[in-house]
Amino acid sequence: MDDKNENIDQYSWLKKIYRNMVYQYKKKKYHHSTIIETIDGMGDEILIWNFSCWIMCQNNTSYDISCKICHHCRLMKKRNHPDWYCVEAEDKKKLISVDIIRKLIEKLFNYAQQDGPKIVWFPFAEQLGKSSMNSLLKILEEPPSNTWFFISSKNFSYLSNSIKSRCFKISLLYFNEKENLNWLKAKTQKCEVDLITALRLCGNGPIAAFSFLSNDILWNKRKILFFNIMIFFRKKIFQEIFTILNDDQLILYTSWLLTFFLDFMKWKVKATYHITNCDCINIFKENKNFFSYSILYNLTKILINARKFLIKISAINRELIIVKLLLDFEEIINL
Repeated sequence: MDDKNENIDQYSWLKKIYRNMVYQYKKKKYHHSTIIETIDGMGDEILIWNFSCWIMCQNNTSYDISCKICHHCRLMKKRNHPDWYCVEAEDKKKLISVDIIRKLIEKLFNYAQQDGPKIVWFPFAEQLGKSSMNSLLKILEEPPSNTWFFISSKNFSYLSNSIKSRCFKISLLYFNEKENLNWLKAKTQKCEVDLITALRLCGNGPIAAFSFLSNDILWNKRKILFFNIMIFFRKKIFQEIFTILNDDQLILYTSWLLTFFLDFMKWKVKATYHITNCDCINIFKENKNFFSYSILYNLTKILINARKFLIKISAINRELIIVKLLLDFEEIINL
């Protein structure tokens, strides 16, 4: 399923923002450049895609959503509109080159191929390096007529102040857990505890939470990880937990463990309202006498340091990190 093709009305937290964007555009007050501040799973790509389709639509004066039948709408549906640009690096770990920005600027200053608006979307603002930002700044200062820019950013502070000052900002960092929970309930039959847990693990991004819940293998692996980490601490069964951790998603697993131990600490001081892993309360109860608050605190410190190494050093030996992590865990428990 391609979410970007879905009607914006299916996403309650996006609908109001979208309607306001359409209203401002119709009043000829919409800013030519917009930064969307977001996190994974909030649907910035759905918002931008639906708004882009509506701008491109030849019947947009009559409707607040694209008609889906005109020539421009058909081109957008096929991802084949020559005046809609999605600009990103071929390798997600690399930056967008200055040459790509220069070629884009050259195209934008020509007439639109379909004699309508031109739209540019940067889905990953963090792929813009200092040089490419400076190059982009020139066109944001004096954009061609009927040209619209959208920049999705998961780290707003990363963008230069010069870029920010020339853009209108829309924030999707709106955390209404009840609204997002109701949306999830309409999409899946999972129990409420699982829905809340998935939402909180995904930073309250409902689309990311739904994707997580739909991935039975990943969801079950998280539960297996927590079950086995308790066995490891109690019986020192090293091999089981090593096997679980030793794959390409080690950073994700350390994130899960970090939230798990932090939740255990919250549970011990009765701050249960703020617990992320709501489905782990029984595990905390069963192991409450085995883990003191100081032990949990030291375990979280070890995990934070391990995550720093994993994130900063891409070529680091994963197996050595796991062995070091488990040995440090064992040392804390034996103190």
